[in-house]
Amino acid sequence: DIIPSITAIILKHYPETPLTKIIHTESANNNYIAITATIHAYDQITLDALYLELTQFPGIKMVL
Repeated sequence: DIIPSITAIILKHYPETPLTKIIHTESANNNYIAITATIHAYDQITLDALYLELTQFPGIKMVL
């Protein structure tokens, strides 16, 4: 399942993020899952590392 994997990546870079701030929503036809994480980015290096790891994850189409 992709949700626990993405959650683990987020928590690896931002371990203080509460699980209640990582939410997922399925598309109307269940073709896609949107995962939204609200984090406190304390430096650009950590944010860039998270972005890089997420964009390299198989099946990820977009990271904003």
